[in-house]
Amino acid sequence: MRVHSLSWDIAVFLKRLPKNLRSNRWWIVWNKRLYLSTPRKGLATNRASQRNHVEDWVAESNHYVVWFLRAFRRKEFEGAQHALFLPELGMFGNMTKRLAAALATADSLGFGHVVVPRSAEFSGGIYERGVHDRGGRALFWMCDTRDSPHSPVTVLHKTDFLSGRALPARELAAFSPRGWADLFSVLINKPVKAPLPDSHLVIHLRGGDVFGPRKPASYGQPPLAFYQRILDNERWSAVTIVHQDDKNPVLRPFLETCKARKVPVTTHSGKVGEDIAELLRASTLVAGRGTFMPAVVGLSRNVKRVFYFHDKFSIHPPVPGVEIIRISDVEGTYVRDVLSNNWENSDYQRKLMLTYPQSNLGRGALH
Repeated sequence: MRVHSLSWDIAVFLKRLPKNLRSNRWWIVWNKRLYLSTPRKGLATNRASQRNHVEDWVAESNHYVVWFLRAFRRKEFEGAQHALFLPELGMFGNMTKRLAAALATADSLGFGHVVVPRSAEFSGGIYERGVHDRGGRALFWMCDTRDSPHSPVTVLHKTDFLSGRALPARELAAFSPRGWADLFSVLINKPVKAPLPDSHLVIHLRGGDVFGPRKPASYGQPPLAFYQRILDNERWSAVTIVHQDDKNPVLRPFLETCKARKVPVTTHSGKVGEDIAELLRASTLVAGRGTFMPAVVGLSRNVKRVFYFHDKFSIHPPVPGVEIIRISDVEGTYVRDVLSNNWENSDYQRKLMLTYPQSNLGRGALH
């Protein structure tokens, strides 16, 4: 169990204080307006213009009403006056999932706005800041405001689409493609080169903190055999490996495998935005474990097939028309020793990544 010192706790408190003063359980300050927390049963929506699931969702959300209307407990507000408010974004994978889910959910609920305050932006340089008009759908306030005293937002619904309550996938199915497309439209680093053909395999190889001092226990990575199996499964015209750094022990041996199979191979390692742009060119992708690649697949305008290993590959809101292929550890040793929330970057685990045989792997169901 990790024990923090008093000085560390004070430092964290002071760092978070400005953000907590702007958004907490009692109030939210946004766009020069004060919104006060309202009891869950104290807010009504216009039933004539909303579907039944809106009432259920609103009744269970944490919502805040502009201060001078707080006294009107049962006042009805049109859907256009409602906004989803995202207090946290996180890094690229979680950020993208939250934003795409918020856009699709707002459209499904008939809300007029999606609001992301500047304080929520943990990793900048991915999406354009600004107030983005989505052509009749929910207005997207991305870390920006119009500083208007006559803000069109009357009600803020604070929610987190990673740990909070979200609409079922079937409710979002009709709205998720447009949400993903609109999010792609505000991506800063879009692909500038032509899309790659189906026969060009693009692999994302995760490195970074997984192989550093932090060693997140739940993010052990696939074995070399996973990538070799996919390479041997078809005749590929070329392979591109997009890698974070050189820390993943699979990188060098897989490059040698490609050369031995006489498959042309190139590598790409740049800034996050540059890596994303390269991955978005692909028609056929191979995913490392984590939240990064589901976000790429959601944003992509080109992807047709994705291979992943064992787990940690769910796309929400859903993306239609993409073939998702699971490769599993049918023997079980690798999952037990590397992928069971027990990743330590130990010598044994790194060796297993390189020596685990292809014969222990199997192709799962398509979905």
